[in-house]
Amino acid sequence: MSIFLAGIEGLILPKSPTASILSIMYEIQCYPTDKAAEILEVSVERVEQFCREGRLGQKVGNRWLIHPEDLKRFAKIPRPTGRRPKNTTPVERP
Repeated sequence: MSIFLAGIEGLILPKSPTASILSIMYEIQCYPTDKAAEILEVSVERVEQFCREGRLGQKVGNRWLIHPEDLKRFAKIPRPTGRRPKNTTPVERP
């Protein structure tokens, strides 16, 4: 039995635990979450959140791997930073 990673044509990975995640990363040149966080200038936790939401990356074993092309596309998407400003004008309530 094997798993096919969507978006990476022709790469079929064995489901066995002996498959090395590092060799997979080298073969398809993907970034782990810590490197992707450096590139996007966000925390590792935020990158993992993007991955869990399905917005970025592919889970292989117990790690998330992000393809460079997906990372480039994702970096171009404008995202607001920080909290929304509080409404400074008083709201009249009846």
